[in-house]
Amino acid sequence: MAGVRVFARFREVEREREGGLVTEFPDERTVEATFVRRPEQNFSFTFDRVFPPRVSAAEIHSQCAEPAAKHLAAGNHAIIYAYGHGGSGKTVTIFGQRDGKEKGLLLSVLDSLCAQGLGPFAVTAVDIYKETLRDLLAPKSSSAPSLKLRDSAAGSSVEGAIELVIAEPGELAGRIPALQSQAGILKSQRPSACTTKPLQN
Repeated sequence: MAGVRVFARFREVEREREGGLVTEFPDERTVEATFVRRPEQNFSFTFDRVFPPRVSAAEIHSQCAEPAAKHLAAGNHAIIYAYGHGGSGKTVTIFGQRDGKEKGLLLSVLDSLCAQGLGPFAVTAVDIYKETLRDLLAPKSSSAPSLKLRDSAAGSSVEGAIELVIAEPGELAGRIPALQSQAGILKSQRPSACTTKPLQN
C-alpha cells in the first residue's frame, strides 16, 4: 500500500434529516447526490472506495484494515484518519460499537498483525479540532501536555502524545470504552486519527 487512499462510509439517515437529499451508488467508487426539490442540483463524487449504509463491517475492514496491516508488517508506519460531522460514525469506524457488535478498524489491524505473530506495536490516538490536538489515550482527569504535529524525513508524528505499546489486541480492547467516551466528548465536525508503528526489537 503506497500513498493515501480515501474512503467514504455512509450511514442510514432519515429523509427528513437529509432535507430531501437522495444518495445513490452507481458503482463501488462513486456516490451521486440529488436534491429532491431541485433535481437539477446533482453532484457526483469519486473515492478509492465507497461504502453504502448496509455494507458489512467485514467488507470495510478488508478494504481499510488489511492494507494498513500489510503496510505495518513491512516495517512501515500507518495512519487511519476519520473525518465527518458529529454523529457520522467516526468513533464507531475507528473504535467499534459500544455493544461490541462491530469491531473498529484499530483492533482489526492489530488482530491481523498478531495473527501473523508480529508485534509489539506503538499506538497513538488523537482528536483534531480547529487546529488543536487532543490525546485520546490521556486520562480525562490529567492535564495533558500540549501536542504538536512534527514533520521529518522519517514522516509525521505527534509530539507529546502517549504511545501505548501493544503486544496483543486484548491489551487495547480494555481501553476501547474509554477511547469511545473521549472521542465523543465534543459532538462536532472533527477528525480523529490513530497511528500505529512497529517497534524494533
